[in-house]
Amino acid sequence: MIKKILLSLIFLTFFNDNSYSLEWKQHTKKDEFKGTSFDYIASEPVKPNTKLEFPYQSMTARMIKYCEHLNKYIVIAFNMNPNLVGGQLDSNLISRHAVDIKLDGKFDTYDGEIESNSQFFVIKNNDVAKMSNSKEFMIQFKHYAGTRHYKFDLSSMPKECKK
Repeated sequence: MIKKILLSLIFLTFFNDNSYSLEWKQHTKKDEFKGTSFDYIASEPVKPNTKLEFPYQSMTARMIKYCEHLNKYIVIAFNMNPNLVGGQLDSNLISRHAVDIKLDGKFDTYDGEIESNSQFFVIKNNDVAKMSNSKEFMIQFKHYAGTRHYKFDLSSMPKECKK
């Protein structure tokens, strides 16, 4: 009986803890001022592998692929300023970072950038197209509050956008 309860708790914890993104949705962003719009595919928000300390304890990230530039770049969108450290700041207040990634169990380093006080980390890499055929993507960031990684399940990510 106790064994069943423990297994049930483990099962519920795994599926209720949104530390691993399983669902992807296509969204449309409209700019009413300019009269334009664009589509993108986004994951559910995921939590870092270990909770960050105050004031970053509610930090989450989404992986975004823009439909117009599907294989050109990806964006990791945080729900707040991620306060990354260790990058090189240029004259346009863009901080460039080398981040460790794990794609289907293989390690690599990608370069990305984030504008000062932004929530959007942009990766422009020739291997972005390879990511579309992968099953799992992990990315590690050096936050001011500590080094953490975020895990995304790519197996259910749409390969292309709906028209």
